[in-house]
Amino acid sequence: MLKIAESVMGDNRTNAFCKSQVIQECHERPFEAATCAEYAEKNRLPYCLNGGVCLHFWTSLRCSCEMTTFTGNRCHLPS
Repeated sequence: MLKIAESVMGDNRTNAFCKSQVIQECHERPFEAATCAEYAEKNRLPYCLNGGVCLHFWTSLRCSCEMTTFTGNRCHLPS
C-alpha cells in the first residue's frame, strides 16, 4: 500500500498534496505545466496548417513543417 508523507501547507494545517496541483483527468501533468483546460483549448482548432505535424509539449504546441512546402511557426508561410 502506498503511504504519502504529510507536508506542512500553512498555519497549523497539513495535507498530503497541494490541492491546486490536482486537476481532474490530468494527474500526470508536471507541476510547472499549463493546466489541462488551457492545453485542451489549444487543441480545439487545427493548430498546424498545410500538412504540418503538431508536436505536443507540456507547456506549448509547435509545428514541424519539414515534410511540407511551408514554413513559419504554424506552417502558414509558403517557402
